[in-house]
Amino acid sequence: MEIFNYANAPLIVTIIMLITILGTFLFIKRNRNSKNRITEQFMEQLDVMSGKEVSSSKKAKIDIGKKWNDIWGNSLKKAGWISKDIDNQRVGFLVASITGIFYLLVTLISRNIGIALMPIIAVYMFLYLFLEKAIEDREEIFNEQVPIFLSVFKANIRAGETAIRALSNAIDETDSPLYDELKPARALIDVGSFQSAIEKLRRDTESEALRFLCGCIELSTVVGANLEHQVEIIEEMLDSNRQLKRKLKVAISKNTPLVILSAILIPAVFLFTYIFNEQTRAFWFKTPLSWVAFVLTMGIYLGGVFLAKKVTKKTGKF
Repeated sequence: MEIFNYANAPLIVTIIMLITILGTFLFIKRNRNSKNRITEQFMEQLDVMSGKEVSSSKKAKIDIGKKWNDIWGNSLKKAGWISKDIDNQRVGFLVASITGIFYLLVTLISRNIGIALMPIIAVYMFLYLFLEKAIEDREEIFNEQVPIFLSVFKANIRAGETAIRALSNAIDETDSPLYDELKPARALIDVGSFQSAIEKLRRDTESEALRFLCGCIELSTVVGANLEHQVEIIEEMLDSNRQLKRKLKVAISKNTPLVILSAILIPAVFLFTYIFNEQTRAFWFKTPLSWVAFVLTMGIYLGGVFLAKKVTKKTGKF
């Protein structure tokens, strides 16, 4: 059996790409997990010092349907394309319905359920990359607003305002997208539930800086910690993190063209060989073995693109 032929080209190229990026991804993942553990330990210490019970969180069984809904719902919300008030289940159902109808139409036109998968995969990959870019752009604006928000909050504390008043004033001077994340907390402050506002913001935000700020506010109300000094520490951590991000961005940007080229080249090679090579057409989608090879190829390809995107994506949201 000849291994290196046109029919196997997409699988071979995909495996090479996967092996190339897998080691880098695992290294970065390991470092990020270490950082997350440090953050969790810090927040648990704040809970203990503020008199809260620390719950031991256990991972629940994975619900595939809920995972699908959350992926699409949260991604579209992070990109700012839909309101945060929309239920993720409705978003997931809508995406699944559109996908099913589109796949059915393409299948009826092509009369090949295997070929019909290719446009679906292409659309999903384009949407995924476009969505990730929109999220990154929005997060970049968000991360630029956080230091300004902290500066306004600190200025209010320095002027003698209470934590409640300082937080309200800082939120009022904030624009979207950061304001969108702070708005629910502002609404709770307006009805007199300051503690609930802090807890909600700390629970819902993905910004570690804001989580630290919430913990410091809670700590200051319990033990009278110097809130202005705590904010200065957070600002120093933010500055260090920004410098690290700039260095990482320069380093990983060198791999971005390779990722894009691989994402385009692999399906292009597959379609080219399928259209212009009779041996390839005779192999694919004709036997159970060809279907297994197709599923394996697509799985490795999509996994490779996903891992590559994770490697090149900006690290953290502090």
